[in-house]
Amino acid sequence: MGEIVDLIDKIKKYYRFTPAELRGFVISVLVIAFVISFSEWGPGKDVELGYGLFNFFNAVLIV
Repeated sequence: MGEIVDLIDKIKKYYRFTPAELRGFVISVLVIAFVISFSEWGPGKDVELGYGLFNFFNAVLIV
């Protein structure tokens, strides 16, 4: 049990993301999700905000 606690402590201490890395990760996920969901923002050529945001949210979860 001690080895697991030591491993968890080392992971928390040495494997943290910097704020710049986290910001870049979030921005890249949002951009990729928007690109993936762009063609599904409404039926045909119409754009529906609710429908598009729902598809964008699903794309964020997948990415």
